[in-house]
Order: sequence, then structure tokens, then C-alpha cells
Amino acid sequence: MIEKLSVVAADIDDTLLPKGKTMMPRTRAALQRLHEEGVLFGPASGRPLD
Repeated sequence: MIEKLSVVAADIDDTLLPKGKTMMPRTRAALQRLHEEGVLFGPASGRPLD
């Protein structure tokens, strides 16, 4: 069992952020909670950097 998370990485394209829309309030609240708990968050994407 994991005692404490220190880093979370998640896909953002059509997962945390629906295409062409803004982030859902529940998702934003969850990310804010991670921040408050000192958990680092890394967004991931398969899109090119340019």
C-alpha cells in the first residue's frame, strides 16, 4: 500500500481537459488538493512541443 504520494503525472488531452473545453470544477479541485498536500503534478501530452 502506498503511504504518501509525492508525484502524479497524468495525460491532459481529452482526459483531464476535454477537447475545446475548460477543466471541470471537480478536476480543478482535485489538482488543488494535490497541491495543498505537497504532491507534485506533471501534465503529460503526446502532442509535439512546437
